[in-house]
Amino acid sequence: MIETGAVILGPEWLHLGAGITVSTLAVLVGDREGELHVGDRTTIGPHTYLQGIGGIYTGSDVGVGGGS
Repeated sequence: MIETGAVILGPEWLHLGAGITVSTLAVLVGDREGELHVGDRTTIGPHTYLQGIGGIYTGSDVGVGGGS
């Protein structure tokens, strides 16, 4: 599920697993220099920014959140 208000850029370099949640205000950015892979049943919380430069890989059943 990609919630209203989530931002997805460069979708051709994103690999989103089954049953994921991308929360409102989360930003996922695919990049030709490194793909962003999100594992099955992963939750990307609000205010999270992930950019695939260099490659990012999450496992399955992971929660990722923004914070300071």
